[in-house]
Amino acid sequence: MNDLTQDPLTQHQIARAEIDAWRGCCLDLYARTEQAVGKTLEQAISNGKELKLAHLAGQRFDTLQELAETEPATTKQREALVLAISSWRRVESERFLLAHGTVQELIDRRGDWHVRFDAQIYKTGKSTPTQWCLSKSEAMNLRDTLETRFKALSGQLGHFRKRLAS
Repeated sequence: MNDLTQDPLTQHQIARAEIDAWRGCCLDLYARTEQAVGKTLEQAISNGKELKLAHLAGQRFDTLQELAETEPATTKQREALVLAISSWRRVESERFLLAHGTVQELIDRRGDWHVRFDAQIYKTGKSTPTQWCLSKSEAMNLRDTLETRFKALSGQLGHFRKRLAS
């Protein structure tokens, strides 16, 4: 716990550095996942599958999901891959605010940091402000969840690429 007699500016600077490091780690996991998905789709295309490599990551995940559900595999292989994909997709929505939100670090009375993300969502010509707040422990739990799900999906995609190549 931080000493509350410490200069508040210094507490905010420390919190901001920790938040920036945490955010960077999370964004790296998203980027590594998107890279693994792209590599898998490229492998499928090089092996004769007629697929479209979409510009948006969500669309590439849709293509991957369709491929995973239709490509020859044992039931166990298919279920493991589809589960890993759907598990990752449950944390995909946080990527938007991590990547595009502005950050405000907040310090509570105990000296623990919290982070608030603010962003505008633009859909069908309308702008909607959105906000997301996390405590430090929630943030660390998210990072751990992303890491666990990335490892599971990455492993399944590696097995899938081997099956595609054979």
